[in-house]
Amino acid sequence: MSRLSTRMRRWGVVLRIASRDARQSLGRTATAVFLISLPIIIAIAAITFWDVTTSQRYQASSWLGHRSDVQAVTLHRSSTAIEQDFTADRLSKTASSDEVSVSMDTLQSWLPEGDQLVAVDTLYQLRLETADGTGFTVDNGTQTASLEAPRVNAGGKSGPLAAGHAVISEDVARALSVSVGDSVNLSLTIAKERATQSLKGNVVIDSIIGGSERAIIGDGTLPIDRLAVAGRTQTAWFVTGPTPVSWEKIRELNASGFSVLSRQVLANPPDASALPSQIAQYEVPQSTRSANPWQYLLLVAGILLILTEMILLISPLYTVAQRSVMRTAAMIVANGGDRTDGRRLTIAHGVIIGLYSALFSAAFSAAAMVGIGMWSGLGIGIVPWWPLALSVLLPVLLSLMASVSPAHTTSHIDTSAVIGGRVWEPSRLVRRRMIYPLALLAGLPLSVSPHGSVRCWPSSLVSAYWRRA
Repeated sequence: MSRLSTRMRRWGVVLRIASRDARQSLGRTATAVFLISLPIIIAIAAITFWDVTTSQRYQASSWLGHRSDVQAVTLHRSSTAIEQDFTADRLSKTASSDEVSVSMDTLQSWLPEGDQLVAVDTLYQLRLETADGTGFTVDNGTQTASLEAPRVNAGGKSGPLAAGHAVISEDVARALSVSVGDSVNLSLTIAKERATQSLKGNVVIDSIIGGSERAIIGDGTLPIDRLAVAGRTQTAWFVTGPTPVSWEKIRELNASGFSVLSRQVLANPPDASALPSQIAQYEVPQSTRSANPWQYLLLVAGILLILTEMILLISPLYTVAQRSVMRTAAMIVANGGDRTDGRRLTIAHGVIIGLYSALFSAAFSAAAMVGIGMWSGLGIGIVPWWPLALSVLLPVLLSLMASVSPAHTTSHIDTSAVIGGRVWEPSRLVRRRMIYPLALLAGLPLSVSPHGSVRCWPSSLVSAYWRRA
């Protein structure tokens, strides 16, 4: 027990010395913290970004865009009541086969207080023709009252768009040989259950925008039935305003045959027990879902690459630190210590630098993760927080591993020579030249060949220098 307490006291002494030295040598400390933390922060941000953008919830939210005032979107999917999952990807009919009549009052009475509906029609195979018979078919045209409506790509244009007016892309204008102010005829064929319906109209070109196959016409130009069951030509009703759409509101509108995709539900989905029984049987619990194997490969390869390369990049910093450790270690040995105290002192530097790096890495990794969550439009609820543990553990592990070799060297130094004034000199590679680790770190992106294979030339370069030294 006394031996353990003695060791603990010795570790306490060297940790205090290392902490004081780290504060006094701010340049070296800041360089080490930067070299350790930056790759870890970048790796964790990349993992978080990949996890968020490949999630089913984020992909479903693409319907809503990044505008925070767009709370939900609803489509009329069935003439009978339906049930859905949180992302509106899985739909099923209820036990009742009774048809439900719907009207605009159905939507208006359901709308949350303070919100409003914005209709955006998707017009499948919209045909544009000039007076001389030249025509062009746009796969998915758009009809709406405003160029600022959700999911309307108007090439930066804004403002209302009245009936009988249109905005088209350059390729459409070029194919029709029209310009601003010219008139174009429209035709649209809508498939019904056992027949087709043909709609015709006429528009004046208000503006020509960039992009391809875009045709946006003003609300009311073509009199489509917006409450019809959605087909290839369909109407999406966007809910905009300050009030979120809850899961209870979604279930309420499901009874009228509408599916609803809500930003609030995507950001904070209710418990799986809230799902209808017909939908829940197909849901796989989050804890048992198989992750993408490429994600595991990226994680493992990234950690190994960071540890392997960064140990070689950080070790020179601890080698330089040996010069300041030598005399302190020699004085400890002269006052009753042993050679292991020199090793403890160098490792203590690794512990202190690792703790500083862990705090720096955790703070900036958390900021990056919150930023990615805000960018996604779904908040921090969609962000996986487990990588944050790596931002704390990896810097400490990396710093300790990088200090092992210098610590071993320190324990074999002749303390009498140090006290006599003959101070050990490190390799010319690292002696007072912090530019070498920085240059090696900057060269890491070049270690990936054009064919995707990893070339560890930084490791080879460092090893060659160490052999020469």
